[in-house]
Amino acid sequence: PAEPVGALLGYLLLIALLPAAASSLVFGLVAGIMLHIAVTELVPSACRLVPIRAAAASCATGAATMALSLALLRLA
Repeated sequence: PAEPVGALLGYLLLIALLPAAASSLVFGLVAGIMLHIAVTELVPSACRLVPIRAAAASCATGAATMALSLALLRLA
């Protein structure tokens, strides 16, 4: 429960204190950090726990889900 509250407080603080361009930069940096963690920690862990094809299929499914959600957001 602490993470969503912290995320909301951080978001409200950033929106109040930073201009829109700086907020975009911060969100881009956070996305890069999340991608780094996924590639260096989560994918290798998945490959150790399940067959490589299952790990690859899961990564592809996750990427496709994110692409679909972004496409649907553009339509909304």
